Amino acid sequence: MFEGIAVALLQHCSIIQAASKLLRHSWHATNDIMSRAVQRGLRRRNTDTVEHICIDEKSFRGSHKHATTLNDLKG
Repeated sequence: MFEGIAVALLQHCSIIQAASKLLRHSWHATNDIMSRAVQRGLRRRNTDTVEHICIDEKSFRGSHKHATTLNDLKG
């Protein structure tokens, strides 16, 4: 459960050092948590296949700001 919280925190921090300071762990311990999470994600990703995707781009109020969305049409 702690690793889940740590991974959520890592997703919001720009650098590992900031997350490790908030978690009161060493940089190496925090990096190990992140590495395990990445490995779990890669294993999960390798079992799922995406056959059809939809890519769309939207502009905001006619400006040069765009958002791109990517969706799995099967899921």
